[in-house]
Amino acid sequence: MDDTGMSGGEGYPPIIENASATWAEDQDGGWYIEASITYTDQDDDVRDGGMVGVTLVVDDETYATEWLAIDGVSAIHEDGEDGFHEVRFNPQPPGVTDPGAINVQTTLVLKDAQTNRSNEYPITPN
Repeated sequence: MDDTGMSGGEGYPPIIENASATWAEDQDGGWYIEASITYTDQDDDVRDGGMVGVTLVVDDETYATEWLAIDGVSAIHEDGEDGFHEVRFNPQPPGVTDPGAINVQTTLVLKDAQTNRSNEYPITPN
């Protein structure tokens, strides 16, 4: 971090334009979130070396931010039209057996290859 409170490298940070998050159940009965971010980035340097930060708050307990590499495994990058791109990923809140019985808030952020951070984007999985 520098003296402005911002961290990052050269260039421009990505901008999260929209996000979605829905609950999904795996084959073992566990629950995870199917999430996606639609973003723009003037430098176009998120797809190679970028990361998605996911901060979960489950029933008022905040968990450490998990950083998922945009590597085709942890998070998948999709090219879009008109400068909009999408990143898809699946965070898994710990110990969720019934998503309807808990309150989960998610804050998302993108980091590009130069470590420039996007705006934070809060979302509630439905």
